[in-house]
Amino acid sequence: MSRRRRHLVQAACAALLLVIGVGLVRLVERSDAAEVRYAANLHCLYDQVYRTRGPVSIAIFGTSRTKWGISPTGLARGLNPPKLEHPILNAGRSFRGTDFMYQQLLDVAAERGITQAVIVEVALPPEPTFRMADSPFQYDYYRNFSGAVTMDRLLADLSTRPSEPLHWRLSDLGEQLRRRVDLNVEYLITGQPDRNVPLAPADRRAGTRHGDCSGGDRRYRPRAIRADEAEHVPPGTAWTDQDPITTDFDNPLWERELHYLRLFRAWGEQHGVPVVFALVPRRVDPLVDPSVPGRFEELVGSPLYVAPLEVREKAYTDGYSDSAHLNRRGRAAYTAWLAEAIKPLVNPGP
Repeated sequence: MSRRRRHLVQAACAALLLVIGVGLVRLVERSDAAEVRYAANLHCLYDQVYRTRGPVSIAIFGTSRTKWGISPTGLARGLNPPKLEHPILNAGRSFRGTDFMYQQLLDVAAERGITQAVIVEVALPPEPTFRMADSPFQYDYYRNFSGAVTMDRLLADLSTRPSEPLHWRLSDLGEQLRRRVDLNVEYLITGQPDRNVPLAPADRRAGTRHGDCSGGDRRYRPRAIRADEAEHVPPGTAWTDQDPITTDFDNPLWERELHYLRLFRAWGEQHGVPVVFALVPRRVDPLVDPSVPGRFEELVGSPLYVAPLEVREKAYTDGYSDSAHLNRRGRAAYTAWLAEAIKPLVNPGP
């Protein structure tokens, strides 16, 4: 090959690499657009945030346990009085990490505004929000949703886990970036984000009703309930006989979790909106050791609301659709207790 041809090949390869590099950067940047970040199975929530105008009184953020565990209408009923100024929005969705919940808070606050309270689901072992059995990431509680967190949040993650080795954090960040590129390529091919196109505020429908995306109870799964019972409750004992949850908050895996919980609290202080941290129970989860709420408040700066034994027992028999999700009866019991517990906080005035 002549020198001239070799130089042409080298120049073409360099140009191709440059195009690929710029393209990858553009795909990653594109993930910060709302229509892309909310494109993955979030159409209902997208409508609540980007196609509805008007503030919400209470915004609720959590996983599927929150989605099916807290009733906006039941919460409003339990809080009357005090009178709610605007509707309640339950933004709980399956497989949410606290980082994504916090991003949702920022999105809802920016697009609609939150006036009276924020409720955030907290999970404790044996299944904390920062770990999934089939996830390769130490903190990744949701799969294929990396596009739902903005780039600055992903980059900031490097500093939220200082006790972990740097190569672990860089590896996790690299995998998240790869997912963002994969999702964007898929959406560009399928046109899926086009279903989520932001509307000007004047073109959005007025938000006048309490909103959630649950669509009713999950399918009743008695076999799953029995299997979970057999796994966690030895024959001849009650579920309350299990050792209580104590939680090692000093574990490095809690660093990132506590970081985002504190961001929630700081947002509430900045905007004068109380933030409620609530533990949404699963059917046979052990009781929580009395020391945990106090330790949580010491680290996060806000109390942890834990349903008492009578509420857990009320839902235990027939208040669950499966081993992890409350049904209508269980949701009513838990929501009524939560409303009563937070009533002074939502509106402390006369």
